[in-house]
Amino acid sequence: MGLLSKANTKTFHRKLYAGWLMDITLLKRGNDQNQGMVTAHILFQCRRKKIFHSGEAIEESMAAQDVTIFQIPNIELQRVGVNEINALDRIVDEDNFTWQPEGDTTIVYQLGGNFLNIDCRRVE
Repeated sequence: MGLLSKANTKTFHRKLYAGWLMDITLLKRGNDQNQGMVTAHILFQCRRKKIFHSGEAIEESMAAQDVTIFQIPNIELQRVGVNEINALDRIVDEDNFTWQPEGDTTIVYQLGGNFLNIDCRRVE
């Protein structure tokens, strides 16, 4: 068994998290003059980490402080031509919940830059 490296961590999550991965839809908002244009990108084999559910109940399964972390393979962002994720972008998961990246948190690159961890708040 070899050591983890940038080269061999690109796809190891497919076996490690088999059954836990999901396809998500990234609703990417345009920059500058194109802010009104939203493009939908399907990103495969992403992982939603824990959902933190707290605060007052707002509507059905949603509370005031529903937050989660999405782990997105950088190779998927490259495949669809997305260079960055902004606070106005949205993510729709397999449960049809809509999540928005938090503007005041840091996007974390992990495992040699092969994965992005993005803190998101549930919005409807």
